[in-house]
Amino acid sequence: MRVLKQQLAPQGGLFGGARTLTPEGVVNESEYVGTMLNRHAARFLSQHGPVTETEYSREEAPRRIWDDFTPPDFDYRNRWVGKGGKKAMGYDFYDLTSEDLALENARGYAEFFNDRMGGASGKNYYSACAALCWTDSAQHGRQSYSENARMSGRVDPCRIKKQSFDYFRVMQSEAPAVKIIGHWNYPAPTAANYRYEEKRFNGTYWEGTGVWHTRDPHHKTVYVVASYPVAAVELLVNGRRVGRCDKPQNTFVFAFPGVDVTQSGWVEAVGYGYDGTPSASDRLETADSPAALRLTLHTAPGGLAADGADIAYVDIAVQDSAGRVCPLCDARIDFTLDGPAQFLGGYNSGRFAGYGHDDSVIHQNHVYAECGTNRVFLRAGTAPGTIRLTAVMGSIRNVITLQSMPADLAPLTAAPLPCRLPEYAACAPQHRDAFVPIPQADAAKYQPEDKCYTKILVNGQEPDTRGVRSVNENGR
Repeated sequence: MRVLKQQLAPQGGLFGGARTLTPEGVVNESEYVGTMLNRHAARFLSQHGPVTETEYSREEAPRRIWDDFTPPDFDYRNRWVGKGGKKAMGYDFYDLTSEDLALENARGYAEFFNDRMGGASGKNYYSACAALCWTDSAQHGRQSYSENARMSGRVDPCRIKKQSFDYFRVMQSEAPAVKIIGHWNYPAPTAANYRYEEKRFNGTYWEGTGVWHTRDPHHKTVYVVASYPVAAVELLVNGRRVGRCDKPQNTFVFAFPGVDVTQSGWVEAVGYGYDGTPSASDRLETADSPAALRLTLHTAPGGLAADGADIAYVDIAVQDSAGRVCPLCDARIDFTLDGPAQFLGGYNSGRFAGYGHDDSVIHQNHVYAECGTNRVFLRAGTAPGTIRLTAVMGSIRNVITLQSMPADLAPLTAAPLPCRLPEYAACAPQHRDAFVPIPQADAAKYQPEDKCYTKILVNGQEPDTRGVRSVNENGR
């Protein structure tokens, strides 16, 4: 592969390698080596050349579940559907909300960020790292999961941004940035609100125990993710300071325990640099009841081509009277389509047909809002014309229209098709080191591990421990 690369790309600039290279001869041929949470290999592989961690976060959570303080379940209620058929046994073991996933991703990223070349740990192992995966998808047959997808993505299967998108954006920012985890629409305590059933893992899935508890929304921990240059974060609720944190956990997470999240209004996080001045902020506001559906159309740059194949998609946002997205809305939204196009529908996590359930939205004329938003798709017909899409949620409705454009429907020939090339900058980007070390940040944020870990092999193979490392307790 290296020799072939030199023949095909003699100008250079490309690197040949792969993840999990172990034979010495192959390692010596490679120009970089990837690891999959194989920290023990990184120590000696880094002496050979650049090392990239390729799968440092394998945890999963669906987009629709905010945290353990959010209705309707005040928990993540996983719907295991038993053994057999598509929904197979052994895939419903995840029990994370979006908030939990954010904290796990921060823990994973912080480890490899601090072990990077020039990082705070001084190990100088990694030149790059990548989380798994960019998008929720059915990879590895994960339609067997009752969530219909592997849910490690930054975006969901329709490419709608999940909460983790913003957390990674902030953690990977070289500029000061902060993001409050969650929303600010927590309901008032009632006899029904904040009750949840205790769960236990039975070796296959999480099941209810029949024991119920009540969470205390007057004392919730609010988390703020902040980038490397941020020294401290101040949290304000309706203009009143409720806390200041300058000792983050896992480098990027600033925690504020004991916050009353039932206070409607607004919450703001203000980040401060190491010079003591405000450098970044984020604000969440309480949304009122749903009052409107905002429809946003997306097509190719030239519009929707009436070729029988081109796709347009429409983003739906449930808004209050002030234009704020209603983060708790999970209502059904129905659609009707008029004109020369086909309505393809959308996607919802955790909804499927069969095995005792019948709420799949795939190729249906409706979807459900998830955290107040969703997305649906249209396929153009072969005749140009006016297309009208109507969305209805209860008494709320909106209409969007578009005009499909004439397209060449002649049979294909050997002549090359027109190609839209990307627009490059006039000058090539200049090389520079990413994340130049900030000594004050490293001294304040880095926490060395206090345990010794070991690698376990069974018949020469490392068992899948879902990212949980084995502690070496025998001192050797």
